[in-house]
This record gives sequence, structure tokens and C-alpha cells, in this order.
Amino acid sequence: MKIVILLIISLLCICCFGSVIAEKCNGSWCLRIRTFASPGEYTFVVENRAGTNQGWIPLSKYEQEEPIQERNAQRQIQIPSDELGYFWIGTTFGVSKDRGATWKLTDFEKESIHAKERVLLEIISATINEDGTGEVRFREHYLVGPQPVFSTKDFGFTWEEHSEAKEQMLNRSVGRR
Repeated sequence: MKIVILLIISLLCICCFGSVIAEKCNGSWCLRIRTFASPGEYTFVVENRAGTNQGWIPLSKYEQEEPIQERNAQRQIQIPSDELGYFWIGTTFGVSKDRGATWKLTDFEKESIHAKERVLLEIISATINEDGTGEVRFREHYLVGPQPVFSTKDFGFTWEEHSEAKEQMLNRSVGRR
């Protein structure tokens, strides 16, 4: 009986308070992803703690029907240097160059030319290099051919969609092949 009660209490805690599935820290600042489960739906929240005396601050929320595997969640949060950190979840990419004090969030669902056709995008990888260059790659669930790719030269504060994906989309919208 005690085991059943403990099991129920732990499940309630996970549903109410979430479970940390990924966390990375560099000095006094950290990024983490917490998941909250309810029947048929998982909510993922990316949170930031900018100092040792600070609490966790939510940056982005994403909902889907399936859980994110822990190994994938670990890739989705990165702190490659003392100052730089970034994350991606769903269609959102976030970057900070000041130890998490401020964040630039980009929702690619609104930025992509594919958004006009209500194409379902999902970020599958993102990289930011030491020189500020980087890219975000997507899985698009209905598009055949080149997948959308965005590149940056300023650590992810601005993005440019690669012309290959743009050209395909423009040709499709005017009936050319």
C-alpha cells in the first residue's frame, strides 16, 4: 500500500511540477528543458537561470503528442562558451550572448516562406559557431525536396532562408516546376 501511495505522489509531482529531461550549466548560468505530461500530450518548457541567486525563468513552451527523448533534449540546449548559449524547441530558436541575461527568440514558423502555406516545420538541428555563423535545419512534414535551412552570421540574431528552399516554394506557389 505504501508503494502505491508513493507511486501516485511521484506521478502527481511529475504532472504538476514537471520533470527535468536536460540541463546544462556554465559557471553561474544554466539552461534546462522540463516536461509536463498529461494524457495524450506533452508540454516542454525551456528555462534559464542567469545567476546563482536567480530562479528559473521560462523562455519557450512547446506542446506535442510524443515525448522528446532525453538524448535529443540534451542536444537542444547548448552553452558553448562563458557568454554564449542557445536552444531550439519546436519552431523556436533562442540565443543569448550575455550569460542568459537577455534572449533573442525567433519563431521560424512566422519567419519562413513555408509558413504562408501552413507547412508544419520542426527544427531538427541548430549550430552556432565561435565566429557567429550557424544554421538551423528543419524537418517539414509535407514538403518533398529540399528542406528549409536558415543561416546566420551574427550568432542567430538575424536569419536568412537559403534560396534553394525559397526557390522551390516560389515555383510551387506560381505553378512552375
